[in-house]
Amino acid sequence: MKNLVYYNLILIFLLQFINQIFIPIPLFIIGILYVSSFFFSTKRNILGVYLYLVMISSEFLLYLTNILFVIFLLWYHRNNIIIGINSLLILLLTLNESVHVFINSLMGFQESIIKLFGFLVCLIPFMFLKQLRNTVNIKVTFNFLLLGFVSFSLITIGTYITSYNVANFFNEIRRFGYLPKNKDESALLMNPNTIGKNSAFIVGTYLVLINLGYLKYSIKNIILISYVIFIGSLTLSRSFFLLMITTLVLIAIYQMIKKKALKIIMIFILLISSLLVMIKYATNFTKAISRRVIEADDISGGRLDIYSQYINIITTDYKVLLFGTGMQDYLLKVQNYNSFINQSSHNIVLEILTIWGIVGLIIVTMFMFNYIYECKNFLTSSLETKILLLIPIIIIIISAMFGQFFISYYHTFALTFFALILLDVKGVCKC
Repeated sequence: MKNLVYYNLILIFLLQFINQIFIPIPLFIIGILYVSSFFFSTKRNILGVYLYLVMISSEFLLYLTNILFVIFLLWYHRNNIIIGINSLLILLLTLNESVHVFINSLMGFQESIIKLFGFLVCLIPFMFLKQLRNTVNIKVTFNFLLLGFVSFSLITIGTYITSYNVANFFNEIRRFGYLPKNKDESALLMNPNTIGKNSAFIVGTYLVLINLGYLKYSIKNIILISYVIFIGSLTLSRSFFLLMITTLVLIAIYQMIKKKALKIIMIFILLISSLLVMIKYATNFTKAISRRVIEADDISGGRLDIYSQYINIITTDYKVLLFGTGMQDYLLKVQNYNSFINQSSHNIVLEILTIWGIVGLIIVTMFMFNYIYECKNFLTSSLETKILLLIPIIIIIISAMFGQFFISYYHTFALTFFALILLDVKGVCKC
């Protein structure tokens, strides 16, 4: 059974590689392999299979992945599912969005029941986090996530090699994740900022699991993580660099509290060495970074103006402030208040207030505080361990503070689910 899961995922990668780069393959063929992958999974590795497939899926396959994950997750845990406070909070959130869909439909907006169902399906696993987190194989799950990212990036690189001038990357493609021409709606996720955030999450999680004893500094892992950092750097995502700096600072604080000065020195020597090599040899890369970060007129990428526009809408209409506009196509709804708005809020707090109002913000906040309260291992751990366990969810939170979250649920929820599980894991004896 274990090997069959791996064979299925390898075959899915090969078919997706061919499908995205060379010739279209009927989705039902790939879909059958998706079903069999979950069928051959177990309680211990089902989250890893899910994370892998999310990384290399789009459109229908992404929708199918989430549905299959929920079906098999509930089946494997059918005997130990308990309805708790967080389950009720998730139900309140689903009810909130469902009411919005109904009201907006009556008002003439093109609300989709299919989109609503997809969103509700993605929320279901969060109802049972407390029961599910003890059955997940952390090491296997992370390895699946890592390989999923590598598989996605290899498909993207294949697309670039066959369609673009890779030698002129920073002028023609500019940032890893862009498809400057012939962009197909069925293409895999093509958003440099999201790819950069995923890269930072993988690197941060790897460092956490290293210090907890789940993983080792093996040559294979170092090569793979270096590759992830390389891809993340090519996105030129400001969020990626911010998240990497934040992660390294938190790791350094953890090592300082543990009184492991040698590791701190090694981290900064590695950083300085990498920076010097980049400045000396990767001139095109450093120029691209300089244009995007140092020479930019607005290092926030226009987010401050976006924030101001959304704050103005929220504070001038009490109905939006209290109840929001609903999640589906909310950009079209806020344009009724300000026609100059052409981007999403790029901030999770403003996003929640816009789509669900104060009511939604209270529900989401209560969910987080209640979940943390239920994380007994986290609450009873030492200060340095708390800092370590918080790194994955801090990466998610910072990412959400400068980007999309709820409206990108097919991608953001998967990593968030894993980050919340990591918040309460126990270290492994390194004896």
